[in-house]
Amino acid sequence: CMGCPVQRLFDLAVVGKIQSEIAGADPINVMELIADIKLSIQEKITSVKASISADINVEGIRFSRKNLRSILYNLISNAIKFKRPERDPQIIIKTSMEEDFILLSVQDNGLGIPEYELENVFNMYKRIHANIEGQGIGLYLIKKIVDASGGKVAVESEAGKVSNFKIYFKV
Repeated sequence: CMGCPVQRLFDLAVVGKIQSEIAGADPINVMELIADIKLSIQEKITSVKASISADINVEGIRFSRKNLRSILYNLISNAIKFKRPERDPQIIIKTSMEEDFILLSVQDNGLGIPEYELENVFNMYKRIHANIEGQGIGLYLIKKIVDASGGKVAVESEAGKVSNFKIYFKV
């Protein structure tokens, strides 16, 4: 249950673990991480004719490698999974500086998210497109990981057109 004592203890453990992993972390090369993820899901990328491009203005993000990989993997996989049947997926990954944050954005041209669902998209077990396989915890875990590090998450989307997930990492 959300907000119950067991969940709060779990959340505190997550925060402590993430903070300790980030404290000693070297900056992770985003291009290398994208290449690694593309290699691990190459069959999926090829089968749906997905194009993944990158516009990287900040090359390194100081974060836990495992968690940053998980975030990027989740967002790229979702962009492929929630593609529109009539067009090939186009995924654009960008990084830039935005005030006290490094912004990592992953934009796709998939199914999009209806406006009335945007505020719930990061909730546990929330599934926007029930007809597509999934458990509804990927975006929830991304939010937990990023929130615990002092960052923030946001999404902009238009149903049937585009989704842009924005991850703000504290500098």
